[in-house]
Amino acid sequence: MHRQWNSVGLVLLMAALCGGSLHASDTRPGDPDVTQASLLETAMERLDDDHPHAPRPDTHAPAGLMGDHAHKAGEMMAEYKYMTMSMDDNRVGRTTVSDAAAAMASGTTFMVVGTRMHMDMHMLHVMYAPSDEVTLYAMPMWTSVTMDHRRMNGTTFRTHNEGFDDLAAGALWLLDKADSSEWIANLGFSVPTGDINNTTTRAMPGMETRLPYPMRLGSGTFDARPGLTWKGYRDDGSHGVQFQADLPIGTNYRGYSVGNSYAINGWYSWLLGERWSTSVRFEGLLRENFSGADPDLNPAMAPMARTDMRGGDAVNLGIGLLILLKDGSRLNAEWVNPIYQDLDGVQLETDAMFFVSWSKGW
Repeated sequence: MHRQWNSVGLVLLMAALCGGSLHASDTRPGDPDVTQASLLETAMERLDDDHPHAPRPDTHAPAGLMGDHAHKAGEMMAEYKYMTMSMDDNRVGRTTVSDAAAAMASGTTFMVVGTRMHMDMHMLHVMYAPSDEVTLYAMPMWTSVTMDHRRMNGTTFRTHNEGFDDLAAGALWLLDKADSSEWIANLGFSVPTGDINNTTTRAMPGMETRLPYPMRLGSGTFDARPGLTWKGYRDDGSHGVQFQADLPIGTNYRGYSVGNSYAINGWYSWLLGERWSTSVRFEGLLRENFSGADPDLNPAMAPMARTDMRGGDAVNLGIGLLILLKDGSRLNAEWVNPIYQDLDGVQLETDAMFFVSWSKGW
């Protein structure tokens, strides 16, 4: 399979820069403030049992990431997260093409091409720590997807699908915790609660047709979702690196398997006082093509019905803001924009994503 790893290499470099030799300014015994605790020491002390309601804001990663922090024994956390994604215009490899060119770009004249897609996701994230080393989590999701299409004769139509997505769950294992850093393993998985069997009459009025792959609400299989996160804390903020994979197990009842996906993230955040922090994040994303095929989809009809046009890689840039509210809850937001995309075949390109969440721990 043709695949370039330029994007992942770039993000590995950025992650190394984030996690490398970053340190606070040196202090000398003669400095007037040498007897005072550093901002880092003071902030980390807030995490102990004597200060349960005054953590520093940047112990949570940017809003677009999950599985980045653990809790102490007996603690719980609830979070509501919203994500919206906009996709507009078709891309062949690294090149944006017109709708007419997309219909003929692969050597096959498609009868229909997608022109625009919008996705909204609502996520309820619940965490509980039975011990200091293990934090359990579950996250049901509701997804809404709308896609605009153009036929070869110039007419257009719109399809829509919404419902429960696949349920994500698992355990976060605190592998190591030092004064200014921590390692967390994510032993995650997903359960196929999302519907992959929905139909529409919009494509061919009066006749039901199966919705194409991008319009479906899950993978149809149990998926392994392993991950590993390292975070480090500085006087003026924090930084971290995270690897996350999504690995479908077997083939679903529609006869195909969603491709593996891999993401590596590196971020760097700055404290803006005791309650605010801002962040920059680089993400490298690799998606493989699907295997198998749904027999009810005609691959000559539309690129969205092709299992060999589902993969690609990308580099995304995220800018975030996190606020620690007076009641101890967090408001976390991040705008994410692609800066590089290389897609297999003909696919809609991603324009932008926005994440916002509110979380509260007890």
